[in-house]
Amino acid sequence: MTKMHLFDYFYYAFGRKHNARGIKLLMAPYLWFIPIICSFISNRTLGLIVVLAIGLALYLTIDHIYNKKGGRGDKVVKHFEHSKYGTTRWQIFAFIAWLVVFLVIPFVLIAMHKKGWV
Repeated sequence: MTKMHLFDYFYYAFGRKHNARGIKLLMAPYLWFIPIICSFISNRTLGLIVVLAIGLALYLTIDHIYNKKGGRGDKVVKHFEHSKYGTTRWQIFAFIAWLVVFLVIPFVLIAMHKKGWV
C-alpha cells in the first residue's frame, strides 16, 4: 500500500473531480517562496523569469505525479474514497486550513514585508 501524505489528501479533497483545480491548489505553498526568490534577484525581469520558470516546473511535476494513467491520483482517490476523511466535514476543514496556512499567512507576510515591518 502506498503511504499517503498531506498533499495527497489536499489533492483528493479539492481536485478529485477537477484535476486541474487540485493541482493549482497544491501549488499554493509556492507562494511562500516568491518573495524570497525575488528578494535575492535585483533585476525585476530576471526575477520574474526565474519565478515563472520554477512555477512551471513545479506545475509540470505535480501534473506528472497525479495525472499520469495509473498514477498516484488514482491511488489517492481509492484510498480516501470510503474513509472517514472522505466526508464533507473533513473536506471543509481541510479547505479552511489550506486557506489560512497557504494563502492568508503568506499574503500577510508579503504585506508586512512591503511596509517594512518584517
